Amino acid sequence: MKIVVGGTGFVGTHLLLALTAREQQVVATYRKSDKITRVKALFAHENRQADFEKISWRYADVTDIPSLELALTDITTLYNCSGFVSFEPKDYQKLLKINIEGTANLVNCALHLGIETFIHVSSIAALGAMPLPDLPINEEAEWNRELKNSDYSISKYGAEIEVWRGEQEGLRVLIVNPGVILGIGFGNNSGRLLTKFATQNTYGFPPGTTAFVSVTDVVAALLELEAKQLFGKRFILSAGNYSVFEIGNKIRAAARLATVNKQLSAGMLWTASVLEYLPALFGLKRRRLSFAMVRSALSLDQYSNDSVREQLGFTFENIDTTVATMTEFYSKN
Repeated sequence: MKIVVGGTGFVGTHLLLALTAREQQVVATYRKSDKITRVKALFAHENRQADFEKISWRYADVTDIPSLELALTDITTLYNCSGFVSFEPKDYQKLLKINIEGTANLVNCALHLGIETFIHVSSIAALGAMPLPDLPINEEAEWNRELKNSDYSISKYGAEIEVWRGEQEGLRVLIVNPGVILGIGFGNNSGRLLTKFATQNTYGFPPGTTAFVSVTDVVAALLELEAKQLFGKRFILSAGNYSVFEIGNKIRAAARLATVNKQLSAGMLWTASVLEYLPALFGLKRRRLSFAMVRSALSLDQYSNDSVREQLGFTFENIDTTVATMTEFYSKN
């Protein structure tokens, strides 16, 4: 039996859509039962109500080992789509608890219960820095502790270390490192948040660049890599490298809104972050623009997708198609 841990999340929901199309029965975990309605809503949107009934739901919290031992009984393949995302300094311990300790708990339970395969959805945040200014980051990039890595990056890197430990102790493992994930879904996923930011923003977009990818491509590539048994490796999943300025205006174009021509400068972003810092320090206001977020918004990172394209002959969906579908969906949902 296969289990999707984090089945109510963005990637987890789309993975369930793919698995139920080919499996008779799939197990998925939830932590809050009300979030199952989001999964059901997406299945209904795709006219897949019958496939939703193939899912057997089990409660699990990755920080609670007894719940994991119950949820992971009679499982052969585990897809770890769980995780916590935050760039707020106050969430540092929570990031470590969920992303690193939670992954360690999953690995330990998988080993204890005889699970054969552990497939881990990580992030490009877990990768090292660009080795040279014009040389994209690939799967071999070395983690640099001397850089100002975000707390989120540290937690995702630490989670991968736990997965590799699991391989050393006998698990078949596979890691995928998606870029910023775009696509449709219910709940506050990255696609919805970016669409909201782009359509409501008239001040300008930051100049930073990073990798972007469709959620359906993440799932499709993951399952193809598993089918080809390319275990013991990690793969960057990216449809291409774009600036937030480009993606923001692609979303605005899809929404038939005027182009925003202004780029937010480093000075503007740092000033805004500092002005938010003091009220947040005294608990008067929640920070929306942390120092880590500013560094990310200004970073000119490039990522290579050569490995997955060469290994699978995989073709990623054109980002304009992804953006158009996503923007239309969120205008109605």
